[in-house]
Amino acid sequence: MSDLQTVYRPPNGDDWFVERRADGGVTAVVHQANQASGGTRTRMPIDEFLKRSGNGPEVVAVLADMAADGG
Repeated sequence: MSDLQTVYRPPNGDDWFVERRADGGVTAVVHQANQASGGTRTRMPIDEFLKRSGNGPEVVAVLADMAADGG
């Protein structure tokens, strides 16, 4: 079972979540687009997200969340 935790909510209304295993490890990042953009939810494994996503504020938020929880 996985658990979603909000890590970033920009002014445009999107939501960024980390998906965690029961042991607390991050398995994926989930992006929920705002309603004006269609409201689509996408899921990307954490390793792929970190390789592809550059250094935007959502990446900074995910990395900060992971660091706060010990990696």
